[in-house]
Amino acid sequence: DAQNGDTVILFANTDEVVSVNVLNKEISIVGEEEEDLFPVLTGGLDFGIDNHSQDAGNITIKGIKFVGNGIKIDDMASVTIEGNIFEDITASNAIYVAADEYTTTLAITNNIITKVAGAGINLRNPINATVTGNAITNVTGNAMTFQNDSAIEDIAGKIVITGNVLTDWAYGKTEGRAIRLALGN
Repeated sequence: DAQNGDTVILFANTDEVVSVNVLNKEISIVGEEEEDLFPVLTGGLDFGIDNHSQDAGNITIKGIKFVGNGIKIDDMASVTIEGNIFEDITASNAIYVAADEYTTTLAITNNIITKVAGAGINLRNPINATVTGNAITNVTGNAMTFQNDSAIEDIAGKIVITGNVLTDWAYGKTEGRAIRLALGN
């Protein structure tokens, strides 16, 4: 069980699902720092407590290559997803984060996302979100989706979207958008 403040380092050619208890903890999961070598995860990462609790932890995911499955995060206090590669994702999203009223920050930066059977980035209840410097191409759905959950209607925040490169969204399909905003009531 990871302790508060721990950093879990994944080494190149790692090929396993990581399970870490992040309840009320600050945890970082990072790829080893070696030039042009990324640990490769085919099982993806799935975090969160999905109970809208103030006990949610903070998670940072950095420097990992995801193939087949991406990242799914529910109800964390702070989320940083930075400098990862997502390729040939057969799950519905490369990056999916469902925030709640206790989420204080959400940063998705400098990721490369290509060939996804769904959305590149899908953020529910994106409170104080920054989505910057990502390259998204060849996704069958929306490149980016920002949407509110009807159960959490009265949350206000800010979304900053800058410097992203979006190409070939709705790849092979007739419907899809570069950016879908479904934030109103």
